[in-house]
Amino acid sequence: AGKGDDAEAAARKYLEKHQKEAHARLESSGPITVGGRSGWEMVISVPTQAGAVVALLTFLPHDGTVYLISLAARGPSFSSYRGRAAATVRSLRKLDPAERDSIEVLRLRLARAEAGETLPELSRRTKNALDLQRTAVHNGLFTDGALQEGQVLRIAVSERYAAREPSVAAPPP
Repeated sequence: AGKGDDAEAAARKYLEKHQKEAHARLESSGPITVGGRSGWEMVISVPTQAGAVVALLTFLPHDGTVYLISLAARGPSFSSYRGRAAATVRSLRKLDPAERDSIEVLRLRLARAEAGETLPELSRRTKNALDLQRTAVHNGLFTDGALQEGQVLRIAVSERYAAREPSVAAPPP
């Protein structure tokens, strides 16, 4: 939703913009607490030629940014999805160290083919986590074709999740 820490202000700004652009109508609005954080939740409806679309909008601040999580459905269907959407939002919380350490992610990497190597051989050597067909498609190849020595291919490697440190730009001279 934007920079800042004030979920209510972000919600008001969002509503103001969409009332003008899409004729959104506020159905309900109020504070919520999610994972120990104060947030703001709104339900708005927007008229369309096919009938009203109703949206549940949740604004949550985190580290200087207010995030918007939304569910939208046609008016008659909205109530059947609202409970699941609200439960999903309310399940958000900070991971504990054990949970964070258990996360495995696929990271895209580049690998160079060795002389006479085939795609299955390169995949085994590099511990490529993608199946051969997907690796071939990502690289514009066939699974049984010979690779050229030094040819660079995209592979994926399964790694334990590690938060990346934000890059800090050097101050201007």
